Amino acid sequence: MESGSEGAPPNGRRRGNWWSLLRGEAQAPAWPALALDRAPTPTLICCDAGQVKLANEAARSLLRTAGCAAPDGLRLQQLVNLTDASRQRVMQLFKGSVRNCQLVTTLGTRQWPVEVRAVRYEADRSVWAHLELHDIRHRLVHFAQQRARVELRQELIEAIPLPLSLRDDKGRFVRVNRAFEDWHDVRRAQVLGRTPSDVLPASVTLAFARCDKLALANGEPVDEELELRPSDGVVRNVQLRVHAIRQHGALLGIIAIEADVTRLREQEGLLTVLHRRLDRVSASMIDAQERERRRVAQDLHDDVGQVLTALKLAVDSLAQGAAPAQTQDLRHVAYLIDESLHRVRDVTANLYPHVLDDLGLEPALGWLIERFVRPALPDVSMRCRLERKRTLQDIELCAFRVVQEALTNVVRHSRATRAGVLVEDRSGCLHIEVLDNGSGFETGASWFVAPGRNSLGLASMQQRVEELDGYMQLESTVGSGTSIRVRLPWPAADAATEGGAA
Repeated sequence: MESGSEGAPPNGRRRGNWWSLLRGEAQAPAWPALALDRAPTPTLICCDAGQVKLANEAARSLLRTAGCAAPDGLRLQQLVNLTDASRQRVMQLFKGSVRNCQLVTTLGTRQWPVEVRAVRYEADRSVWAHLELHDIRHRLVHFAQQRARVELRQELIEAIPLPLSLRDDKGRFVRVNRAFEDWHDVRRAQVLGRTPSDVLPASVTLAFARCDKLALANGEPVDEELELRPSDGVVRNVQLRVHAIRQHGALLGIIAIEADVTRLREQEGLLTVLHRRLDRVSASMIDAQERERRRVAQDLHDDVGQVLTALKLAVDSLAQGAAPAQTQDLRHVAYLIDESLHRVRDVTANLYPHVLDDLGLEPALGWLIERFVRPALPDVSMRCRLERKRTLQDIELCAFRVVQEALTNVVRHSRATRAGVLVEDRSGCLHIEVLDNGSGFETGASWFVAPGRNSLGLASMQQRVEELDGYMQLESTVGSGTSIRVRLPWPAADAATEGGAA
């Protein structure tokens, strides 16, 4: 068995042939050197004196790139730049203290970065080292780029003016920025490695716990607002946002950002107060306007109407005893007086619909359409289904004004050929819908201002509706017409009266 083929791999006693080759014995077979030379990994074989005995072609190429001389016969220290610590580890390897070691060092004059993986062998009472040289230049470039990105992220975190903290999957702080330190009056060394309950007030800790639970369950950022009462006694409104960071389903950490929204809430409160005042002023203006309309309409009916009626009677009386030549002139004057009376009645009805007070909403809407809308838009329809015919006067007046303003816009601005009005009460509410097939217009933030008009138009409708706790929706598309939907409370007249009295 000892006389086996010289080309067989070293095994048992025949392994001595390879080590004989390393010692320079000419009679040793040459196949181990060929196998080593063909290996893709740069490899060196060194004796216990640190002298290079074999180097494959990959190692020679790497050493040439690093600016080293041919490795044959050179000592390892002439090729590899060893520090004191690295040299000590190599000595431990040859002395047998360790069987393998791993070093990160450089080669030659160009300081080429490599990772050296060394394994100790013993053969024929000799110690040898098998060294693999791994080029880590690209790895170091990658590490440098990654470190630069990490440093950039750290700088960005520090530059954020809001308190920011990052916690690991156990809820312990791993990073906080300067704003967090200033906000909570803590130092970074006191926070890192600890949980919120260890360093933060109880109210903040509970908020963190609630947000953490929701963020982990939903996978979405969670917001919560809380009030803080620091030692200075000034109440602060804080908006807390927590987001769980995951990768491939695994929790990497939890990021939390806090924002002081005290000024924002104060401004929102002030804005709310101003809106309420504006609503009250607007409602007072609408009420004053309706009262003034009613007064003017009443004055026109009582004063101007009566004067014109008396003048008409006087002219008719004069015409009976006048000469034929004057009779024609008096009849013309009587005609002008009749026209004036009709105009006064129209103006009076426009100012305030007394038919609404006398008969209710449905007859008033029918009168409005027949008297003012149908002469300009013949194809207009109305469907009115009211189980309760009467309700509060304010609600009836609001519903009438909504339909009046909507139909006025249709006649004046939409260039529509057809319009429809639907009025019905269901589920304790009055539902109004006004549709047309006109030109329409683009709706937006200022949809309530009718295009081409100087009056507030639709804004007045919306204000009236909201004053009565109603709802108004407008939909319009250029070229496809407009629809206005309104919902108002519709209590029974007797119940509304009793509720008001109570």
